[in-house]
Amino acid sequence: RQGAGGGLLRDLNTIDRIIGSLRDAVDGRFTVKTRLGFETPSEFDALLDLFSKHAIDGLTIHARTVSERYQTPVHPTHIRDAVKCLSCPVIANGNVVDTATGKALLDQTGAAGLMIGRGAIRRPWIFDELRAVFTDSSAPQPTHRDLLNYIQ
Repeated sequence: RQGAGGGLLRDLNTIDRIIGSLRDAVDGRFTVKTRLGFETPSEFDALLDLFSKHAIDGLTIHARTVSERYQTPVHPTHIRDAVKCLSCPVIANGNVVDTATGKALLDQTGAAGLMIGRGAIRRPWIFDELRAVFTDSSAPQPTHRDLLNYIQ
């Protein structure tokens, strides 16, 4: 509500100034994490132009808008657009709750990797499970005791 965090996505001029200033000030890699926009996913095209303009070194995309919160499916086509448009690595984020959703999101987008948030809170072994899927090895099988220890 105060123009910070996701609320900043309502003001492209301010985003442009902030990213430009940070890009100039950062001596080293400069990465950005964003949602697709504030109200609608169509806002992402303008954000993508800004990220290209300022030559960021990496982009993580939570593929929903602020208004969508966590209530809707992610929009993988926008991640795929960023992968095609930007020369930096793009990381996909949003609704990765198990190996199937993680693998599907990577397959749909061509992203360089995944960022996992709430999915790891609910399923802390998701990283080992995904690692097993991508290395064609056996996934860990958490026991009821493992789950109990995690909860405690």
